[in-house]
Amino acid sequence: MKRGFLLFIITIFLSLFPVSAYTKSFSIQTATYALNARGYAERHFNFVKGLISERPELKVRLLKGKRYLVIRVGDFREYEEAKEFAKGLKTILNDPFILETEKSGFELLRVFPEPVKEEVKGDVEKKAPLQSPSRTERAIKEKKPQARVVYTVELATFSRVREAIGEFNRIKGIVHPPVVKTLRIERHANHYSLRIGAFSSYEEARQFLQSYKERLKGIIIQAMYSSKGVVLSYQDTEKVSEQKEGATDREAEEVERVIVEVEQRLGNENFGEAAELLREAVRRWPENPELHALYGETLLNMGFAKNAYREYKRAIEISPDVSQYHSGLGYSLLNIYIERAQQAIDAFKKALEIDPENVDALEGLGTVYVSIDRRDLAEDIYNRLKELDPVAAKRLRDVIDSGLEIGR
Repeated sequence: MKRGFLLFIITIFLSLFPVSAYTKSFSIQTATYALNARGYAERHFNFVKGLISERPELKVRLLKGKRYLVIRVGDFREYEEAKEFAKGLKTILNDPFILETEKSGFELLRVFPEPVKEEVKGDVEKKAPLQSPSRTERAIKEKKPQARVVYTVELATFSRVREAIGEFNRIKGIVHPPVVKTLRIERHANHYSLRIGAFSSYEEARQFLQSYKERLKGIIIQAMYSSKGVVLSYQDTEKVSEQKEGATDREAEEVERVIVEVEQRLGNENFGEAAELLREAVRRWPENPELHALYGETLLNMGFAKNAYREYKRAIEISPDVSQYHSGLGYSLLNIYIERAQQAIDAFKKALEIDPENVDALEGLGTVYVSIDRRDLAEDIYNRLKELDPVAAKRLRDVIDSGLEIGR
């Protein structure tokens, strides 16, 4: 009786307060930016928007979290469906990944397609002013060409534009007109893609690859084809493509031009000139992570590890998901460590010049030698220590045999 009464009460309670079922769905995150890098996040949002323009049901969202800005695509019911769509994105974007669609914790800054606003009907219908024929004709003439989806051959991807230029020049001497005129280097997120062709069908692209099978290797992808994403083209391997699409695009062109100039100087080992260009560039565009990372690389080559560390650290703060920036930070720290190890060696040697039997200096010098993998020199120090202080010699022996416990 009590059990039946309890079930009756639960049934009444649930009818009064219905529980909405939680339905899991999945999205694809295509990029992460620091909160103060809104401009770069907006450009990535616009690029992704162009990729899915023919599939409006896949909403692109620019979201603001507590620490980062993120761009996400879609709201898939099945993980496999999201995975399949992500495969296509991976040929164009740098490492998109799948996660559960956000339910809370984010502020929606932009969305595409935008929600349709309901028209407010009044008593008097407002009519748009008539446009004169001359203005209409001018508007048609000034209409910007739209990006189109084509089949293209991706020959290789590079993290540095100078590497892409080298391969670009090699391919230019292999492929014949008219296809060679479509040879280009495109910028996609954090890498450069060397591509050729704007074929109308997969079969046409396959036949092109087949005709050069002994000399060219690549994959056929379906992608947006627009001059907006082109950094270098067949017509001009020295200059960045000139897009005049507003202040943001002009700024991006200037940045790309600086990067190309810097990469050319780094290739010729003109590190001083590269550093001068980058010093001015990071002053003008302080929120560009690639400029900071490139400046860090240049400073490392010049032997300024501490300054390089600061530049790589800033690049990571702006764009934390780029593996290359973390690698550069690691090399900066390694160079700082080596520099300090040499300073320690000089200090211990100076102590031993003053007092050749200074046990602390001998033990410290032997330990530094182990840290830089000079166990042969550490053995010499150990032999000297055995006669002066067996206990200190035993400690050094343990270090030589087992190494230093760094990062364990």
